[in-house]
Amino acid sequence: MARVLAVVLVLGSTVSMPLFDLADLTFTGDRILGVVAVLFVIVHALRTGFGWTPVHIALAVFVAVQIFTTLLNVSVWPRGVVLVTVYILGFACFALTADIARTAPVRRFAAQLLIIVGAVAGLVASLLAIAANLLETELWGTTRLLGTRSVVPAFSAHLIFSEPNFLGGFLLIPLTLYLWRSPESLPRLFALVTGIVYSCTRASWVGMGGILVACARMRPFSRRATLTVVCVIALAFALLIATSGASAFLQRTVMPFTVTRDNTMEYRVRISAVMLRSWLTRPLVGHGAGAGHLVTLPLPTGRTLQGVWAGNAEVHLLQNSGLLGLAAFLLVVGVVSREVRRASRRRGAEWATLGTPLSIAGIFLLFSFQFTHALWLMYPYVYLGLLTAELSADKR
Repeated sequence: MARVLAVVLVLGSTVSMPLFDLADLTFTGDRILGVVAVLFVIVHALRTGFGWTPVHIALAVFVAVQIFTTLLNVSVWPRGVVLVTVYILGFACFALTADIARTAPVRRFAAQLLIIVGAVAGLVASLLAIAANLLETELWGTTRLLGTRSVVPAFSAHLIFSEPNFLGGFLLIPLTLYLWRSPESLPRLFALVTGIVYSCTRASWVGMGGILVACARMRPFSRRATLTVVCVIALAFALLIATSGASAFLQRTVMPFTVTRDNTMEYRVRISAVMLRSWLTRPLVGHGAGAGHLVTLPLPTGRTLQGVWAGNAEVHLLQNSGLLGLAAFLLVVGVVSREVRRASRRRGAEWATLGTPLSIAGIFLLFSFQFTHALWLMYPYVYLGLLTAELSADKR
């Protein structure tokens, strides 16, 4: 049963495309998974009780703060009461994952499953993006690449994620797990790398390089493995340039540092500015979950955009839940970091097998949250549940 639930959690957490709306909440595949997880956690807690770790407590505090600050703003932003349930769904996915992954065989199975799912997702996403670029037509699972305008449209992949940034962020997790095991299967490596490359996400590109360096320094590759990884990355970018034109690559690398206008970065900065101005009106508790919908953004055309979404996790939390929400988020990061250090010292080589690559993945997932956070998606909570299970492995 544990392995069946692991499959459901890993697969379900990758489907974040909107499916339908109900009671002012957009339901996606991963949010439906969250509802199922809530039911399983309730039944499990009633039957056998519920095991709490420091990470459980920290994440529960984070969710409680989001609920508390949203309730304080219910008169101004009543929809926040509905939207804040996303954090409850996330906690349920985390708790269920941590519970089913209590045994080493299930943790290894979940890690291997993440690699396989990531490889399949990366391969399909890159093939869709290649087809869209060659046909110069947006296909299902792809979207036009935003940023500097070009004569020939370029398309990036998002597959079953709601946007390319989330695809790229998710793929950082299986890539880390795979590289740590020492890359031997060229097809899986190529699929993971091309998926990240065709997400056309700068944070994921940088994260991919950082993961490679971290893995190579902590667990040195053979010369053959190093050459294989570098050649696969170079080949993936060459394929991107060949199928999408040089602009797709240049828009994400060179152009932001030149005088050429980058619409994506410009709008991110402007959105962060208006969100921070909104936060300053209620600095302690913010405006409630999803209250970016209350913020207006003046456009260069003279029109005004009603409702924005800050990609940066800290800016998003400040506007939604104020300093209390940001402090609770930093509490989770701090507790996880402390537990990782303790487990690393306590378990040594045993921890390095799965704990170290999961920790590296967490660092670069957090890095990607600085550009496009996934706090309202379920895959970060499933990942955190797996890491927490590994942290608690020697306490059972």
